[in-house]
Amino acid sequence: MFEFRLPDVGEGIHEAELVEWTVEVGAKIDEGTPVAVVNTDKVSVELPSPAAGVVISLPWDPGDILNVGDVLMVLDDEEVAPVAPVAPVAPVADRAQPAERGGPADQGTRSTPEITASASTARASALGRPVAAPSTRKLAAELRVSLEGLRGSGPGGRILRSDVRAAAGHTVTPESVERVDEVVREPLTGVRRAMFRHMTESSDALATTTSTFTVRMELVEELASELRSEASRTSTESTGSKVGVLAIAGACVVRALTWNPRFNATADPETNDLCLHRSVHLGVAVASPLGLVVPVLRDAHDMRLGELSDGITQVATRAREGALSAAELRGGTFTVSSTGGLERTRVISTQPIINLPQVAILWMSRIRDEAVVDQGVVRPARLMSCSLSFDHRYIDGADATAFINDLASLIEHPFRVLL
Repeated sequence: MFEFRLPDVGEGIHEAELVEWTVEVGAKIDEGTPVAVVNTDKVSVELPSPAAGVVISLPWDPGDILNVGDVLMVLDDEEVAPVAPVAPVAPVADRAQPAERGGPADQGTRSTPEITASASTARASALGRPVAAPSTRKLAAELRVSLEGLRGSGPGGRILRSDVRAAAGHTVTPESVERVDEVVREPLTGVRRAMFRHMTESSDALATTTSTFTVRMELVEELASELRSEASRTSTESTGSKVGVLAIAGACVVRALTWNPRFNATADPETNDLCLHRSVHLGVAVASPLGLVVPVLRDAHDMRLGELSDGITQVATRAREGALSAAELRGGTFTVSSTGGLERTRVISTQPIINLPQVAILWMSRIRDEAVVDQGVVRPARLMSCSLSFDHRYIDGADATAFINDLASLIEHPFRVLL
């Protein structure tokens, strides 16, 4: 027997969510055959089998959370005929007890499978818990079907989604069910689970202070328009045709960070030292279908405006497609976030949460028309609101004011970023 234990799939990750199996029990596979997809730290990873053999146990369901070292899959790697398929098992009811799961071990360990379909089902039954996958339980909650006492038609008495639908069709009618408030539970999994943990750590650990300010955007819009016109005149696929307001503002942020190194920094949690970075690795917050992710543009300080624009577009596209690698989500030194493309109303300010171990983050709004007093005369203006959150343990108010002054000056005179 060969136990394939969950490896560390991403630089110190301790756990992962099983998204789907790509093999079935009874399948004969080769070394390197993809067997499962797991979600960890906001990215999906395809796991290849480290050995060849016949799959005899897949003891987890999609949606389950595994720790590194847990037995992910069991193979019969002996040169024998394929064994009779063993049905997938239900979630282990008392999985939180580490003694039953076993600690991390070498993936090459050969032993009798610790987790089998009958053992898992027996434990769940002994505790009086219906045997059903998380997706089946969610469907039951949505259809208001109790799993208690429901006879399952799956292997080992497992309750299937079809059983739930059948029960709903026979028992849930407008006449037979008392009207109650409908509640659909949304478990924290995948990206949103990582967000929950990360945001909690940030709010608990930092002394966050937020300063909100506005900047004039007329010249940024003018520069973007000129770059588009120039690309059109030359009839080329120049990156200038793609440079938008966000890219220009981002270039201004990068320049301001090189002038204010305390903002381009991370905190060492072991020593509490402030680590000032010479390179700007710019994090760009992106709202993906799975939740907020922050891919990193490495060495943004060395990028020309067109390169930075292309980089933002590319990582945003991959983020929305769920195609980012784990490496692209690590190593940022400062993060920018913009809701400009999402706003349908006037958002004046917010308090962005700092992306640990960074010590500052900048939020930018959509551009809006407002009246301003300019040398005693009321004039129309194009304004953008910004909110700068910073860790006051490392950054003083005077430092923040200097950074805001530099950033506002660059944005209001953006041709300087082209020099």
